[in-house]
Amino acid sequence: MSKRLGFLVVAGLIQAGCVGNQSFKPESPDPTVWVDADRHDWGEVPGTAPVEHVFQVKNVGGADLNIARVQTSCGCTAAVMDHQYLKPGEETRLKITFDPRGRHGTQTRTVWIHSNDPKTPQKQIVIQATIKEDAAPAPDFPKVSASETPSATPTAGSTPVP
Repeated sequence: MSKRLGFLVVAGLIQAGCVGNQSFKPESPDPTVWVDADRHDWGEVPGTAPVEHVFQVKNVGGADLNIARVQTSCGCTAAVMDHQYLKPGEETRLKITFDPRGRHGTQTRTVWIHSNDPKTPQKQIVIQATIKEDAAPAPDFPKVSASETPSATPTAGSTPVP
């Protein structure tokens, strides 16, 4: 009896998995890359630390999708994908990190997903951020007028410059 019950449980799980796959309707017989958004704008960010955003990438086609590589337009941007092979209906995460340090104003970068999708072999994503100007106050140096001559009295152990 327990063998039969075990068989029925396994058969039920297999059938449930098959029914789940049947609900996916491919948009094309070919592999087709889909991203939940074509752009992301972080808005205003401090220029002191990297910012991240995660995109969802899905194969909405009827054949296996092979993501050959993910390319960024600048070394200040990194893109890491969890999986590069997606069966029809499968999805993965694409984490993009932008490092604003040393940059000013509005910055726009591009990320390309290179795949075997025959209609869109290079899917483009645009990211943008506006780097806040450094809010630190300027140092308060003492003001010296041009008519004042600084004291040049040597101290013990120092060598005067001729």
